[in-house]
Amino acid sequence: MSAYVFDANAILDYVFNGINAPTVRDILKQTGKKDVNLLISSAQVGEVYYEVARRKGADLAKETLKRLEDLGFQFSDFTPERATAAADLRLECHLAFADSAAAGLAIEQNAVVVTADKDFEKVEKRVKIQWLKGSHHD
Repeated sequence: MSAYVFDANAILDYVFNGINAPTVRDILKQTGKKDVNLLISSAQVGEVYYEVARRKGADLAKETLKRLEDLGFQFSDFTPERATAAADLRLECHLAFADSAAAGLAIEQNAVVVTADKDFEKVEKRVKIQWLKGSHHD
C-alpha cells in the first residue's frame, strides 16, 4: 500500500482554491482509485484549522476538517513517540516543528510528502517528495 502525507500548505491551497488546488485535486482523484493512504499529522491538522479559522472563522475550519475526513484523510495522532521523533528530526534537519512532524510521519509510513514548502529540501534525502508549484522544483 502506498501513502501520501500532505503538508498544511497543500491542504490550504486546496481549501482556498490556490495555485496548487488543481494538482491536489488530481492527486486525490488518482489515489481514490487505488489502495492508498492519505495522511496528515495532527500537528498539520492544527495548522490547517488555525489558518482556516483565522481567515474564515472557526465554523468553516471545523467543516474543513470534516471534509478532509470525508475525502479519506487519516489524521495521524501525534503520540509521544512521534513527537520525540519529530523533535529529533528538527534537531538534525532544522525544520519547523510541524514540518518535522509531517516528515517524520512520512518516514515512518514510507510515504510521499506533498508540499510546496522548500524547507522540505532539508529532508529530501530521507523522504520522497511530490513538489507542488511554489517550490523551486516546479
